[in-house]
Amino acid sequence: MTSANNNRINYPLSSSSSEILQQVAGLNDQGICQLMVHDTRIALSYFTKALTILQQEISKAQEDAVSNEDWMQSPICLSASIPGLLNEQADESGGLFVHSKAFSLQIIGNDISSVPGTQHLAAMAILFNIALTYHLHGAKHQQMACVEKAFRFYQVCSGEIISSSAVIIDPTSCLFVSLACRNNQAQIQYHYLGNKAMAAQLACQLQQQLKLFAVVTTDACKDNNNVVQLIDEMLLNVHMLIRARSMAASAA
Repeated sequence: MTSANNNRINYPLSSSSSEILQQVAGLNDQGICQLMVHDTRIALSYFTKALTILQQEISKAQEDAVSNEDWMQSPICLSASIPGLLNEQADESGGLFVHSKAFSLQIIGNDISSVPGTQHLAAMAILFNIALTYHLHGAKHQQMACVEKAFRFYQVCSGEIISSSAVIIDPTSCLFVSLACRNNQAQIQYHYLGNKAMAAQLACQLQQQLKLFAVVTTDACKDNNNVVQLIDEMLLNVHMLIRARSMAASAA
């Protein structure tokens, strides 16, 4: 896992799908650029178009199994947060850390003719970016409808992770995106929707996923200071949310 300008999910492509997924990666990058300048409407249009193309590709794709030695190595590379969800300002996030880094897609060329789950892996990244866009817009403009939509898209993204074969290809990347989804969902429930019980429930799920992440992640990932810092921030969220539930129960 190395540093880059955005969280980056790398995946290999078959020659038949390379052109389409290159287009998807380009649209996703354009969406991220619009997020950087807080043009959420244009960002959503790019992400939505990329996801539509991917869904069409997934529906017609025949993804054949590959041997273990052919499975990809696709690190997520971490960088500066997108402006807007200011984690250093507790008042804007309810004192909780928000994972506000978008995921970009980098194509890795190789000789593998077909790798299962590549389209699902890309869809997972774009679904998170759509959720983050609504989260950013709702937080900036205090629009609860957008925040609630962000919560639902994080849920859809988590479902994509669980139901697809992408987790076979790159369990570390899939689990990290799942961690980001659960973390941000908990923040939404606690800070915006005021459902501390649901926030604590999500925090417990996040806690279990963090334990699993420690088991499946690579040594390179564990040695990455950016990743370590993000995991530490998520752990602080877990402790804060579970403690808040305990305090509420004691006061009842």
